[in-house]
Amino acid sequence: MEWAAVAIYTRKGAASGSDSAALPDLAGLSAEQQSAIRAMSARIKQEKDVEKLKTALSRMDQVDTGSDEKTKAFLQAQKKLVQQRIEELK
Repeated sequence: MEWAAVAIYTRKGAASGSDSAALPDLAGLSAEQQSAIRAMSARIKQEKDVEKLKTALSRMDQVDTGSDEKTKAFLQAQKKLVQQRIEELK
């Protein structure tokens, strides 16, 4: 008789203070867009210059005016991240 080792892995749900909880709603975005939002979130958290964040936000507003629905959802998620970071730094 052979013995086989079996392991069961259980993942914990996201804590309320975790990075996932701080991310905007990603439900309507593609997997690539979700990945990009997560990467952008990490970069934004490292930024400490409010003026740079405000400049990025104004550029996003300019791009947002002529974009399609899929892109608008992505830009809205990006803008929400930048706005949250600006509020944190105030």
